[in-house]
This record gives sequence, C-alpha cells and structure tokens, in this order.
Amino acid sequence: MNKGNKIIMILVIVGLIITSILAIYLSTLEKPDNNIDNSFNNGDEINTVISKLNDEVEFFTIQNVLNEFYDNIAKNNSSLVYSKLDSKYIKSNNINTSNVINKFNKGYETVSFVAKDIYYNDSSSITYYFVNGYVFNQSMLEETFKYEESVNYIVVVKNKNYSIIPLDNDMEISNLINRYNIVNRDVSNNKLNIINISLENKLTSYVTNFLNLLFLDTTVAYDLVKDDCKVANYNTFNNSILGLYEKLNGKIFSYSEKEIDNYKEYVIKNDLQNTFTIYEYGVMNYKICY
Repeated sequence: MNKGNKIIMILVIVGLIITSILAIYLSTLEKPDNNIDNSFNNGDEINTVISKLNDEVEFFTIQNVLNEFYDNIAKNNSSLVYSKLDSKYIKSNNINTSNVINKFNKGYETVSFVAKDIYYNDSSSITYYFVNGYVFNQSMLEETFKYEESVNYIVVVKNKNYSIIPLDNDMEISNLINRYNIVNRDVSNNKLNIINISLENKLTSYVTNFLNLLFLDTTVAYDLVKDDCKVANYNTFNNSILGLYEKLNGKIFSYSEKEIDNYKEYVIKNDLQNTFTIYEYGVMNYKICY
C-alpha cells in the first residue's frame, strides 16, 4: 500500500470511529438516567447461571464503560484508570497510580472499543458481565493504526456501581467464564452512565462496525455478509471494499423494520440513495445484504 492510500485509509477509519462514538454519545442525551436504568435493578440473590446478553441498554452501557476506560488510558489519567479497576485485581497485580498507565497504555491516541459478545448472570444482587471485543487505535503523526482483534474483560456491577477486571486475551471468552466463581465482592464507586441508544443510532453503529472491519479485518467483515448475498469468493470481496465503503458510507435517510420469527429485518436507505438490509439476530449479532 503506497503512502497516499495509507493516509486515506487512516482518515476513513478515523472518520468512522468518530461517527460511531458520536452516535453512542448522543444517545446519552435522549433520556435522563433515572428513567432508563431499570435493567440494572439487581435481584436479591446471586445467580451463577451465565447467559448471553441481549438487552440493548445493558449491552451499550457496558460497551461505554470500556470505551471510557480506554479514553482515560489514552489521556494518561492515572487516577481515573486506577479508580475503575477491581480492588482484588489491583492487589494481585501490584498496581498503583504510578504504574497503571504503563500497564495498559499501548501508545493509544484515538482509541475505540467495540463489544462483540457479552455474557452475564441475570437477576442477581451482583452482576458479572464477561465482555469480548476489539480495540482500534490510530496515530495520525505516525500514519499508522493498531487493531487488537480480541480483548476480554469482566465488568462487575453492584447497586449501579462498577469495577473492571482485565482478562487474558489469548483465551476464548467461553473458557474464561468457566474460570470465575460468581461471588459477592466490593466494587469501586464508579456510577454507570446508562446508554439508551435509539434504533437509528443502533443501525448506524452496525453499519459503522461493518465499514470499520472492511479495512481492519476484512475476513470478519466478509463473515458479516449474509450467505445468500455474498459475492463469488473472499478475494472478489476483498478487491471491492473501497467501492463497498463508498456505497454504504452515508447517513441513514430512512429505514423500515419487520420482525420475522427469531430475527428482525431492517431495510435501510442512506442519503446516497443506496438501499441495503440488516438482519439482526441479537445485539451486535447481525448480517448485512447490499
């Protein structure tokens, strides 16, 4: 890739990241927290059964927790990064405010975390959210970007406060879940910022995620295409990503929603007058057809 194309690609991805973050941020302004945080009213007992999270408010709230964590790392805000970590994790890893940034900062500048899968124990006095996602960071000065394709965390929530436990990134999240006992524990005094994302912003985040992956992880992007909508093979798809980006990278102009059996179908038209369809099977579990 020549230098000119490399810079263009970085600018494209940065624009997509900013669009995605802005869409999530604007969702926090739509309703006051006290009207939308009922999903986080914990039960009286500790439930140890783990299931996949499909509640949109909880999903995007937990994703936002980790985006704020990365943002503070990038800003070298050691006190805030330290305050968000679980106290037992801090003790077992000999972390303090002097070394916490060195522990986590990988040269982050403009950084974004996208959750792929979240598992949790529902209706419990304390909730463990097991999160797997990816991290994108770009450096304009060095004209480079870094992509961490799989990172794992636990976000522990109790009485609408939370703590973060970083996990091993080399293991599947399902294997990591089996290593943890769901027990009562103290959490830090970090209040949840509840995210009530609108349908339009959710669809924007799905499209943005797909466009990001066109450049960051083309194989994963190809897997997001519905099977009966895929081109002949992966190589053909890989050679067409710039054209696909130009087709789908437009503000959502209109959309329709239809519920069919166990999934939802969204037919979307963007302001470039291009139409495509998203098939949603759960939060961040979707296919696209264009």
